[in-house]
This record gives sequence, C-alpha cells and structure tokens, in this order.
Amino acid sequence: MKDKPLTKRKLLKDRQMPSPEQVNMRQNFNRISQDHLLIKKLLLKKLIGWTGGIIGAAAIVTAVVLNMNKPADKIQTPQTPTAPAVAAHKSCILSPLPAKEEPFAQFKISAKDGGIINYKTGSSIHVPANAFLSNGANPLPDSITIRYREFHDPLDIFLSGIPMNYDSAGTRYTLQSAGMLEILAFDGNQKLNLDPKKPIEIKMASTTDDTNYNLYQLDTVAKNWVYKGKDKIVTADAKNSTPPEQTKTVAETQAIADNSVKPALADPQKYCFKIGYDKTDFPELAAYDNVLFEVRDNTFKPIYYKINWSKISLQSGATKGTYLVKLKKADTTITVNAAPVFDPNNYTAALAKFDEKQKQVSEKQTKEDAEKNKKLNTVNKDLSSYNRKLLSAAINKMQPYRIFVINQMGVHNCDQPMPPCPMQVWVEATNKEDKEAAKISYSSIYLVEKGKNTVFHFMPGEPIAFDATSKKLMWTITAKNEIAFFRNVDYQKFSKGDHMNIKPVIARDQDMALAEIKKFSEE
Repeated sequence: MKDKPLTKRKLLKDRQMPSPEQVNMRQNFNRISQDHLLIKKLLLKKLIGWTGGIIGAAAIVTAVVLNMNKPADKIQTPQTPTAPAVAAHKSCILSPLPAKEEPFAQFKISAKDGGIINYKTGSSIHVPANAFLSNGANPLPDSITIRYREFHDPLDIFLSGIPMNYDSAGTRYTLQSAGMLEILAFDGNQKLNLDPKKPIEIKMASTTDDTNYNLYQLDTVAKNWVYKGKDKIVTADAKNSTPPEQTKTVAETQAIADNSVKPALADPQKYCFKIGYDKTDFPELAAYDNVLFEVRDNTFKPIYYKINWSKISLQSGATKGTYLVKLKKADTTITVNAAPVFDPNNYTAALAKFDEKQKQVSEKQTKEDAEKNKKLNTVNKDLSSYNRKLLSAAINKMQPYRIFVINQMGVHNCDQPMPPCPMQVWVEATNKEDKEAAKISYSSIYLVEKGKNTVFHFMPGEPIAFDATSKKLMWTITAKNEIAFFRNVDYQKFSKGDHMNIKPVIARDQDMALAEIKKFSEE
C-alpha cells in the first residue's frame, strides 16, 4: 500500500491584526448564549436520566431548608454554609451553647491502685490499677484526675454537640440513645491515654432495659461512630435497691438537701446589679447580706448599665442558681441572665454562713435517713409471702444499668440506629411581617420527636428528615445565639414536595427555651 504524500502546510507570515470593524462583524453574543443554554439542557437531561432510577428507589425524606432563595419550581441547590456552619464541620463535637452543656464531674484517683468512681446518676466506673500510659519519659504521679459526664435525654444530647449521625454501607442513620457518656483522664493539663490491655468497666444508668441497643465509640478523627458490640443489662437487686452513694466533688458541693446557693466571688471584669428583693421569695439567698447579681449574658450592652431605670425586678431562672433581672423604663423592658455573687469584702462571711448551714442540713439529713432505715427494716421483717411478689415486681421496674468495658477514653454510647424517615418538603425561613428585613442567619437546625431519645441535627442546605405523623419540636440557633422555634401549625401542614415560607419564633430567653425542650421530651 502506497503512502499518501504529505500535504504541504501553508504558513501565514506577518499576519495583520483585524480592524475594529472586522471585530464588530464577528461579535454575536446571542449565539453564544443560545449555545450555552442548549448544552446546559442536554447535560441536565443526561443527569436526570442517570439519577432518576436511584432517586426512585431511595427512601423519601422530609426536608426543611432555611434561606433557599430560588423559586419553588426550580431545582434546589445546597447553599454554602455560613461561617458557624463551616466551623461545625471542622470539629466533631461542637456545643451550640457551651455555657449550658452538662459540666464534667472531676474525681481524683490513684493511677497506681485504680479504684471505683460513683457518679450522681448511680453509675459506677471501675478503673483498674496502672491503667494509664505516661505521655513522656517521666512516670505518672499517683494522683490523676478523671473527668466524667453522662447524657440521658434530648436536651443533654443537644447541648453536648455530640453528633448522632451514623453512616453504614452508604446509608445515613440517626442513633437513638439508651445512655451516653464522656470520660477523660488528665495528669495536670496533660491528657492521658488508657492502656488497651487494662480496660475500664462501666456500669451506666440507662433510660431503658431494651436489648436492641449496641455499643459505639465516637472516632473524633474519622468523625464517625465505631461499632463495639453489645452490653449486659442488669437491674438493682433486693439487697441494694438504691444507687450507690456518689462521691462528692468540689464542683458538686452545692446544697445537700435545701436550695442554698454556694457563694461565688464577683468577677471584676463583669457588670453587677444590687437589687432589693423580698427574702421570703428567694429563701436560697435569705441567709446572705450584700448580694450582687452578676450579668452572664454576652449580649448585654454596657449602655444598659448607665441608664437610670425606673424599676429593677428579680425572678428565678429555669435552672438552679440562675436569675432573670428585668430592667424597666417607660415602655422598654430588658431581661438579662444573672448569678448571685459577692465582692471580696463580703465573700468570706457569706461562705462561712453557707458552710454552717450545710453542716446543719447534713446532720438533719443523716438523722432522718437513720429513722427511715429503722422503719424500713421493721416493715421488711414483717413481710408475708403474698406481698413478696409485689416487692419482686417493684425491683424489676427499678433503674436498669448497662455494663460494658472500654479500652479508649472519649465518648461512648449505647445506641440503636434508626433509618431515614419518609417525606420531603423544602422550606424558607423569612420574616413575613417585613419583606425588606434580612434573612435569618443560623448555623444548624435541630429536631426531636416524641418517643425517640435523640436529636436530629442538620446543617444549612441539608435535607431535614422527620416522620410526618409524629409529634415533634424543631428549632434553630440564630447568629445572635437566640433559640428560634418552628410552630406546629406550620410544619404539621407540610405535604410531599411543598415549597413554603415560614417564620420561626425567637424565644425571649435561652433558659426558658431550654426548659421548653426539656418539658417536650419528658411529657
């Protein structure tokens, strides 16, 4: 076969640049736009063809997305998360309200001998001897610190910031908890690792004795839960039907049997109010003189402190030791969170009164407990055979405990994975009264459902799944750290494929909002 002769290429030399008239003749932006739209339609058609079968086979989820500015009849695209949302992705555990989360209880324990720690819920932690590894050349001191806390209800879980999402085989589940804990060990400020060959045994108080729960450990590097097997469930026996006495810690030496508030020293960097109040309305403060109320709100404006308010009143907050200070002037009312404190001149005297009262309360409580035990022993001796069955039934209904071992410090959970829920709705949060107002700025959306001990947590632009038939409470945190609730009348009307504009209702006070979440979960 003969090779074809090579075609001689024609080279253009010294070619002149086109004139402005020639350039104008070749400009056709309408043609470019039409070509772009044609290509876009062809690609979209192929994309729909590829994904249609997958979407048809997948479970339908209910979705609620805030700040979706596109019209309802167009394809919805995820928004770029706001700055707080991006920060949330960087950390595996990020409490939405750090000042409100469950604090760690701190315990001193011998690193050499180990020991048993009793927590306020009745849980116990058995630490073996020589269980911790030194992080350097120096050996561990004999006394180390264990920090421990538990989470048992949706409010605890929400405030902890611990993620409850669980990815398995490409499916995203939500974990429903039967009890979750976080345990850490420290030598001073240095974190300690547990020797995997010497695991810690935990007997954790639980909300249920259901056996359909697994053990998981949170991998904070991979940002996912790791399956760890099963636990053993026990209940209190007849000889010990009450939880063990907990070890008192420095952080927990509040009132033993009354409502007394332990004195705190005023922070010179914070604002304080001196308020007149009726001591009969606040018996927990009745023993003290010269009480100041220190502002604990980050949103408090210094100018409030300079205003001559016509009336300042006080009321108890949602949690012990917190108070609401109301400042009134004309038609303006400002409410701030505060805590009782004392200046250096009055702090020592107030602390002495607190210690004396705690001593009196402790002695009274010990006497009452002795009398109750005496009466109980008398009753037990007289038990007949027919009512022993009632006693056995009562024991079976007592606090269940879940026993398991851990070989790493961190977050551990007794959980049951729940599959996605059915239905899908796209929602935009707006200010219906003022169309010109800025959109609500938020970082996440949270949801709890009746009968499910978990919190569903979703980022902006992420589908929000829930059961349309369940009773639920849904809220978000604004950029100003306000809790804004979605109203039942809004999301109970959702139907598949709806596009709705709704306005979350911002709670007047954080503590009141948290109390509402707690109440909803317990009812």
